[in-house]
Amino acid sequence: MESKIPLPTDNIYKFYAMFGLLLLITSILGTIWVGTSTNEKLHYLVKEYESIPGTEEVKEKTGIGKFIEARIKAQVKNKQTYIYGLSGTTTIAILLMFYGFRQWHTKIQPKQDEYFDLQLQKLKREIESTENKTAQK
Repeated sequence: MESKIPLPTDNIYKFYAMFGLLLLITSILGTIWVGTSTNEKLHYLVKEYESIPGTEEVKEKTGIGKFIEARIKAQVKNKQTYIYGLSGTTTIAILLMFYGFRQWHTKIQPKQDEYFDLQLQKLKREIESTENKTAQK
């Protein structure tokens, strides 16, 4: 199976920039997903706690309230951990993108522009020489 998306393998800086961009998009989507899924889980736990029959005293005596409260605290702590990890990934992605695009723009692109200018000059000279040859005949 062949990939329809060409990878930017012509220079490493372009690869860094594109990989950083992909990493940034992934970490942003991951942050949204973590927030949404954690909120859904917390909503479910609150509903579960509210659906338990009995008064607050009964819930405290049986320990169900403390158990659900511990699960809620665990969900909040997990969310914080995931967000810290995704924040680190976002930082790395931004630095990688900045480095890649900057190096690509300052090192590679000027050389490519000069190469294309030289090719254009060469083609113009070839056209002029063929025009001169045809005019002389």
